[in-house]
Order: sequence, then structure tokens, then C-alpha cells
Amino acid sequence: MPHTATTKVLVALDLSVMDEYLLSFMQQNVKALTTEKVHFLHVDEALVADQAPDSPTDESGPVARDHIEKVKSNIQQSLPEAITDYAIYVMAGDPEERIRQWCMEQDIDLMIVGQKATSDPEVEVKRLIKKPATSILRIPEQAAYPIRTIGVATDFSPLSQKAVRAAHNMAQQLNAKWIGVHTYQVPMGYHKSGKDHWAFAKVMEENARKEAASYWEAVGAMPHDMQYVYDKDKEPAEVIARFAEEQNLDMLVIGSKGRTAAASLLMGSVAGRVARRVSDIPLMIVKEKNTNMDLLDALKEV
Repeated sequence: MPHTATTKVLVALDLSVMDEYLLSFMQQNVKALTTEKVHFLHVDEALVADQAPDSPTDESGPVARDHIEKVKSNIQQSLPEAITDYAIYVMAGDPEERIRQWCMEQDIDLMIVGQKATSDPEVEVKRLIKKPATSILRIPEQAAYPIRTIGVATDFSPLSQKAVRAAHNMAQQLNAKWIGVHTYQVPMGYHKSGKDHWAFAKVMEENARKEAASYWEAVGAMPHDMQYVYDKDKEPAEVIARFAEEQNLDMLVIGSKGRTAAASLLMGSVAGRVARRVSDIPLMIVKEKNTNMDLLDALKEV
């Protein structure tokens, strides 16, 4: 399968120590993420209108120019050769609203954000929910980011194909191993088949393996290892988080159906619950760009 790197990347900076970790990750892994210009965006709600204009391409205002120089200095120190084509934007306003607007206007494919060690997981996940329907890569505070093993969770759906391709492409670029995990459950009413619980679980695993055969053919690639894990308690997020820990992953990729904030708060999602449990390695949540589920759709699924 040919390499199709993400081409439009936004890195959200806040002029805190977290920027050092984000830039370190970019320095080590940028070739696996993008082939085009990188957008570095800093939004400061403390700025007023005369300090940072509505247009992020306008560098007028002494405070805005000072922020731009700080970001530029950090980039030049951290990325002397890794990234040569980039642009820096400083804006006033609410960071989440501005970032969401920027991603939509610039048709961003991947937004890269930091995960501070002191952050409340619940708050961070809610912030992720509010982000636009574009893929998100969350980076934790680490000394280094060697990506040797990438894990990807798949349910064999069309959206998970996008997540699988992202994992495969990054593994190719980084010469890393990539492994997949599929969780399966025993449905209610299984006893009508005449089989006991564990016998029917085996049937579900066999069905998953059969489905996988055509799935990998459609994807055009197969992971180095594929694991099928029985989800006895119907908690796929727990299974995926445990998989990430047991496999000592350096990065986890998972697909997520785009949702509006209201729908996400109502339903939650496997990706959201995984984000609460997996915070010590880079986590990529792959979304179908600009495709959201509204509250009415969510109510239909409850």
C-alpha cells in the first residue's frame, strides 16, 4: 500500500513547558506525519483586540509579535532541520473555539495537542470532545518519543480502516512494528444456540477471524501481529487500554465516529474512554473529517 502521509498538520502551542515536549515529538517523528507545511498556532485569551488581530496572518500588535518571536525561537532551537516549511500564527480569543475554527477553515487533517501530567483526565477528554471533527494526536510529557511499536484498535468498520492505514503508514516511515487488536463479545440470547457461554465466545472469535481476512485484503496491508481479545465485561476501552500496557506500546491509534459535543456527552465513546485510561503514550484518535453525529442521531442509538 503506498504511503499517504497526513499533509495538513496543526500543532497547538501555549508557550508553556508543554511546547518543549510537542516540539521534541515533532523533531523525532515529523516525517511520519506530514509532507507539507506545519501550522503552529498559539491562541491567547488574555490578549485584547489591539494586541492580536482577528486575522492570524497579520502580525500587528506588539504583544502578538512578541509571542510570535517566542514561538519562532523555540521552533528554531528544537527543530533546526526536522521542519523547514512552517508558519506561525498568534490569535486572541478562546483557544478551543479559535483552534476549531482554524482547523475548519484550513482543512486541517491532524491536530497535535499536549497532555500535561498535571491535567485532570476527565477535563482533558471533554476538551477533546469539543475539538473539531478532525483527527487528533495527543502527546504526553516524555523525555523522548521513540516509536518502535504502534498499536491500532479495529472493529473492521470503514472508519477503522482509516485508523489502520494511519498506523501502517507511520510504521512504514518510522521502521516500526505495528500490531492490531480486535475485541469481541458474546451477545445476549447466545443460549438459544445450544452452546454454553465459552463455546459461543469461541464462535465469535472464529467469526472475527473470518471477517478479518477480507478486511485486510480491502485495507491492503496486514499488521505484524493481530490479537483477538474476548471482552467478557463488555468494556472494550478497558480491554484496549490493557492491550496497550501489556504490549508496551509506544503509540496507540484508534478510530472515533465524529460527534457533536452534546452527543458525545450523552453517549461517550470507546475512543473517549480509552483517552481517559491511556495517557502515558501518544494517542491518535482518527476521525472522519468534518462528519459529526448530532444529538438526534445519538438519541436514536441510546
